[in-house]
Amino acid sequence: MSEPILTIENLTIRRRLSDNHPKKSQSVDYLLLSGISLTIHSGETYGLVGPSGVGKTTLALALMGLLPASMSISGLINGEDVETAYVRGRVRERAGMIFQDADTSLNPAFTIGDQIADVVAAKLKRGRLFRPRVKVKQAVRELLIQVGIEEPDAVRLYPFQLSCGLKQRVLIAMALAGEPRLLIADEPTSSLDTHLRKQILCLLKAYQTRSNCGILLISHDLLAVKNFADKVVVINDGGLMVENGYAADIFAKPNDEYTKRLLSSLLTLETAAVAGLGLKEGSISGEEEKVNA
Repeated sequence: MSEPILTIENLTIRRRLSDNHPKKSQSVDYLLLSGISLTIHSGETYGLVGPSGVGKTTLALALMGLLPASMSISGLINGEDVETAYVRGRVRERAGMIFQDADTSLNPAFTIGDQIADVVAAKLKRGRLFRPRVKVKQAVRELLIQVGIEEPDAVRLYPFQLSCGLKQRVLIAMALAGEPRLLIADEPTSSLDTHLRKQILCLLKAYQTRSNCGILLISHDLLAVKNFADKVVVINDGGLMVENGYAADIFAKPNDEYTKRLLSSLLTLETAAVAGLGLKEGSISGEEEKVNA
C-alpha cells in the first residue's frame, strides 16, 4: 500500500447564520457537511461527487485553510484536530488547488507570468530557497511548457487575452508551482468543451505519473470520474457521505438510493463513445502524447 497523503476523519462543517429577528441577536448553526471520511494515498485519485451547492468546494477550501469566518469546522486531519490553524497550514503547504472559475481566480490587472511568478516566489520563500529573479522566470517558463503553453511571449499575456482552455491551464500551472503532494482539482473542466476536458484531465494524469501525487477530483462529470478516479466519495443533498469506495464497485453496484438516482443520469460507455464524451479506456495515453507533443 502506498503512503497516505491525506486522511480525513469525521469532518463536519457548519455555517453560522444570523437571526435577523429584531428581538433576537442569536446566530443559528446550519449543518453543511457531516461525517466526511477518506484517505488519499500517493498516486491515487479520489473523486468527489454530489449535487450543486452541497458543499464540495467548501470542503476543498477547508482543506486549504480558506474557510470564511462565518463557517466552523471539526474533525481530524492526519490524526490531528482540524480546528487548529497549524494543522490546516501544514495541509496547505503540501497541497495545490485548481480553483473552479478561471475568470474570477485570475487577476485581470496582471500578466499570467507575474501571477505564476508570485506563486513560485512564495513557495521558495516558505522553503527558504532564495533564488535570483532569473531563476523564478525560468521556473514560470517551465511550468507553462509543462501545461502545454509553449509560446515564449505567453508570460506577457493578460487573462482576458486567453481562451477558457488556456486560462484553465494557467490555473493548473499555478497549482503545480509548489510541486504539491496533494492536488485538489475543483471542477477543472466545467467550462470546457469535450476535447479540452480530455486534454486537461490528461495533464493532471501526466503530472500524477511524474510526481506520484494524490488527486482529489471534484466534478459533476460522472463519466470522467468513472474513468479517471480510483475511488469515489458520494455526498447526498443533505451533506452526508453516502458512498465511499472503489470507483468500479460504486459505479457498477451502488448501495445508496441517492447514488442510484445520481448514476441513472450517466450515459452508457457505448453512448458516450458514439457521442465522443468523457474518457474512453486507453485514451489517456494517446491524448497525453498529443498534449505533450
